[in-house]
Amino acid sequence: MIKVIAFDLDDTLIDTSGTLIPNALSNVHLLLRNNGFPFDLEGFNLRRLNLTHDHSHKEIFEIFINELMISPQEKSDLLEKAVSFFYEPAVIGPLPMLTGGEELLNYLMPKYPLYLVSSGRQKGQDRKSHLFKINMSHL
Repeated sequence: MIKVIAFDLDDTLIDTSGTLIPNALSNVHLLLRNNGFPFDLEGFNLRRLNLTHDHSHKEIFEIFINELMISPQEKSDLLEKAVSFFYEPAVIGPLPMLTGGEELLNYLMPKYPLYLVSSGRQKGQDRKSHLFKINMSHL
């Protein structure tokens, strides 16, 4: 018997890969470029994609930052900024729901308690859910 249903927000209910991630990655790249990172955006993304199978984005940014000729404190500060840009992206809403998402939620809401779960940073997820194109008070 199903008692509750939990949904992930990113790329399950909303298209973050198509709406938020490209801008967040561009911001991270610009931040790194301004601190000596030698690759253009295309090179940055190629290197990043080659690492995504085995590393989180935080780990990838740390790999890139460790290649820079800056102090350990500057590396630490830069990593925190890069992680923040990626995991707490600027959100200009409303965010579109993936096709069929709203219908599915409307079908399930009267029958089950629904929850959103995420491994993302709270601040970023709060921004996204606030601009989500559905009344979230019931989730």
